[in-house]
Amino acid sequence: MNPFNGKEIPIWISEYVLAGYGTGAIMAVPCGDERDHKFAQYFNIPITNIIGEAYNGLEANPTKEAILENPDL
Repeated sequence: MNPFNGKEIPIWISEYVLAGYGTGAIMAVPCGDERDHKFAQYFNIPITNIIGEAYNGLEANPTKEAILENPDL
């Protein structure tokens, strides 16, 4: 559950993390990470844009300059 608005947050489980990358849970941000973006596209998982105009909807943008948006998700 999102603690800010009470909405359910979907969780997908997969073995796609690279060996040696670490263990445990990860937070995928497909609009800002190329691997997460490809994973989401391949499995048809909705990609939430949290970086506004910095995300063009076609490819991930790992910018550190964007202002985070969509806090109500």
